[in-house]
Amino acid sequence: MNTHARQGDVQGATCLFEGLQRSALQPDVVSYNCLLNACAKASDAASAEAWMQKLEGSPLDATEVSHGSLLDAWARQGDLAAAQRSFTRMQSQRLSPGLRCFTSLINAAAEAGDLSAAECYMEQLESDGHTADDRSYGAMLKAAAAAGSPRSAEKWFSRMRTSRVPINIVAFSSLLNAFAEAGDPAGAELWFDEGLALHLHPDAVCYGAVLKAWAKKADLDGTERWMNRAIASGQRLNSQIFNIVLHSCAQAGEADKADGWLQQMKQRGLACDAVTLSSLATANAKQGRFMGAEECLQEMGEQRLTPSLVVLNSVISACSEAGELQRAEEWLERATDMNLQPDVMSYNGVINACARCGCASRAESWLQEMDGRSIQADVVTFNSLINACAEAGQAEQAGRLFMAMRSRGFEPTLVSTGSLLKAFARNGDADLADQWLQEMSEDGLPIPEELQPRIKSDSPARTGSPLRKALYRFRGHGEARLVEQLQRSLEAQWLYGYPRASPDSPQLTHGTYQYLSGMQPKTVRGMLDVVPDAKLILDPFCGSGAVLIEALAAGKEAIGCDANPLAIFVTYHHCDLGQPDLHQVEVLAREVADGPCGPCDWQQLQQRIELLPPSAERDALFFAYAVGFNISSAKESEASGERVRAYFMSTARRYCARVESLRASMEGPPKATLFNGDMRELALATPADAILTSPPYPGVYNFLPQNQSGTNPAEAAALHGVALNAAVRGYDAAFQPSAPEIGARCTWASDSMTAFSETWQRQQEQWLRSARGCLKPGGTATLMIGDGDSSVENGFDNLASTLAAAEAVGFEAMGWATIEPVADEAHRYTCLSYIRSRHVTEESEVYSFGIVLLELLINRPPALASAHGDMVFPILEAVQPYVGGAHGRLMQCLDPSAVWPRQVAEEFGDLALGCLDPVTARRPGFNSVVKSLARLATLRPRGSFAVQVEEGSLEKGGSSPSDGSASPEGKTTVGFGWSSWWH
Repeated sequence: MNTHARQGDVQGATCLFEGLQRSALQPDVVSYNCLLNACAKASDAASAEAWMQKLEGSPLDATEVSHGSLLDAWARQGDLAAAQRSFTRMQSQRLSPGLRCFTSLINAAAEAGDLSAAECYMEQLESDGHTADDRSYGAMLKAAAAAGSPRSAEKWFSRMRTSRVPINIVAFSSLLNAFAEAGDPAGAELWFDEGLALHLHPDAVCYGAVLKAWAKKADLDGTERWMNRAIASGQRLNSQIFNIVLHSCAQAGEADKADGWLQQMKQRGLACDAVTLSSLATANAKQGRFMGAEECLQEMGEQRLTPSLVVLNSVISACSEAGELQRAEEWLERATDMNLQPDVMSYNGVINACARCGCASRAESWLQEMDGRSIQADVVTFNSLINACAEAGQAEQAGRLFMAMRSRGFEPTLVSTGSLLKAFARNGDADLADQWLQEMSEDGLPIPEELQPRIKSDSPARTGSPLRKALYRFRGHGEARLVEQLQRSLEAQWLYGYPRASPDSPQLTHGTYQYLSGMQPKTVRGMLDVVPDAKLILDPFCGSGAVLIEALAAGKEAIGCDANPLAIFVTYHHCDLGQPDLHQVEVLAREVADGPCGPCDWQQLQQRIELLPPSAERDALFFAYAVGFNISSAKESEASGERVRAYFMSTARRYCARVESLRASMEGPPKATLFNGDMRELALATPADAILTSPPYPGVYNFLPQNQSGTNPAEAAALHGVALNAAVRGYDAAFQPSAPEIGARCTWASDSMTAFSETWQRQQEQWLRSARGCLKPGGTATLMIGDGDSSVENGFDNLASTLAAAEAVGFEAMGWATIEPVADEAHRYTCLSYIRSRHVTEESEVYSFGIVLLELLINRPPALASAHGDMVFPILEAVQPYVGGAHGRLMQCLDPSAVWPRQVAEEFGDLALGCLDPVTARRPGFNSVVKSLARLATLRPRGSFAVQVEEGSLEKGGSSPSDGSASPEGKTTVGFGWSSWWH
């Protein structure tokens, strides 16, 4: 039985056990243990559990060996939870777990990829008085490898050596595998050489680990170099080792090299498997060699290997890269004959082929088939669809797909935005391309680098940019939690401004019509968090409706008031109070845009909309008309024909997509009421629970039309053309309040400072008194205010004015917070968390050190005072550490005079960016920083390089001897390794 157990032969051991039962001999606990051990060796945990139950049901008592075998069985299956249950069962029977039990638990954690659990069991093993052996340490190294944690692997390997536990090749290969999983070939090579120094004899698994590390880094040269080294060492290489090289060739798209390694594999008598042919097919696909990819699929059939979807997708991709649309479609249609279910990658390949051929309509038909099969499209799908339209010059269709992509919740990429702009460029619509470019910028979407200079510098999206406003400070008064909530709300307004939502927030309908000013959606949500129990929210200066939009999305009822009819018109549509049929809006938009006589100018378009019967859809078209006109008028003095149509249609579709996203955020129709009138005269039948608003700033804007210079004909037409429903009270397109506008800039300009201050204070008290009358007893008013025109000497202290007015009418101040810039060069290295909290932490100091490291790398100052007296931050603006692609930007900005070795610069740069991580908990501690720097200082060079010195100049040269010598040209040539470079 024991012989069968050692071979993992459960059936043979079971037959002998049953024979024992039939004889006069009765099985003892050793007999059961043999069976349990056989199950463990065979990784058959279910059978082991069954035999353990039989043992526990017999008169015999299970031993520590019995439980150890059961634990081992669960460990080999990687079922950590079951292994833990077995361990607990053993302890409940007052059995003391031995070294084998703890080792099995560590192995279970390793198989499950749970490094922390493995370390916990190792600590428990030692605390129970056991001494870890080579198997225990081997299991720990295996756990570190599974977690891809080379640092943990190094730690346990060092402890193994310190404890004088014999190092075996299995433990050593696990150490190398940890570096392989982390994609760290330099570390793997370093330890491989260390293993040779320890007189270990690396086997094929060790060579395979270093190969895998290079392959993970997508470095084919490194992978091939180590493969040749493994062959030269005389290792018996298997198919898995060759598959690593073939996979690396596939990643690099090197079909010829992949074929060469395949031939070597066959010469050694090794059989191809599905992985081999998949890699070869992928390599051919990346080079567009569809015939080579097809041959791989045919060879799988000849070898009776089950065709995989990966190979089929590679074939489709190869056809796509070669522009063979018909073949790509044929292979997709043959998928069912191979018993394969096409996935999103299969369809993406065919749609990409359509894009390459400029067949936009066929691409869309494949998207429809995906929807019919319930296969979810992804970003790649829409990128290919938009590119198909771009290739065909179908700009309008590209715009529609772009909006459909966003309505499905996908975040556009550089490919999406670049393809859309290409579509307009190919269609000759430079102005429309500029319009889309500006709107993409305002929505915070990625913009192709070469087009970024075309974004208007005075765009609202640029206001409060995190790079331009990198440093600021808070002041506050009141209960700590309330003040912190107010500060976070101010911070969002400061950083992101209006009308673009912050990156972590949905855009909804915010900013569809770009009103004169507005609140950042994230700011509104922060203010709503201050009054979580409020059910009815009032904004007495609703503007474009930011407060109402967020209140509705939060499931609350809302009331808005504004003296400007335009604000009521915009808020009405931003809040979807008309509830138009969005499909019908698009249909009618196309009808009026095309018309019986084709495209028209803006005035003719207005007339066509006016001819439609009154409806919510007609009102929505007036809104889209006003938005489109404003966008076009900002770009050209006159637009006609196709351009007007394109502006109008793109605006209508964008409006529909944003309303759709708003509806998805709400449960049922919006519950909101609007009042067109002066807030100072507002009286509510049902008082509000809370007021959230941003009242006019003193002397900054003229909101009312009568105080503005000139009128917008599109706005005037839209305001007079609509028939808003009962959700709006007192709407009058020509409304004028009886009292002067609150805080109007024209008043500021005409009055003396003293006279304006008196008028302002009186107006503050008037509207705050009315606001208090609109609140339920115990209600609150949360206001976002500004100090006014900063050109006035010492500014205008609106905080003191508002607090005084509120107190005068019976309000009690619960708390306030302010935000202001820090124009102090002492803050150039300072972490934002310190500026906010004024508490020095290790994380804030690590941030400062990270700025120092960046300063060393790119030789730019961290902060300077600009000509306007504010601070600019050259390092942050160049590297943009909080925006994707920071590492690449940093490498492009390296100081050329420093002659940074590439590997040092890359690792040094990663360390610096890690120190600046916006999530403070992820920043390394100073211990880790110092260790990383120490490791960089002792790195061995991959190859030498030279610096030639002549007349004070420095030039990078080729390889040279390590000692100084004279070159034939008479220049002094000095060879460098890592250590000498650091010195």
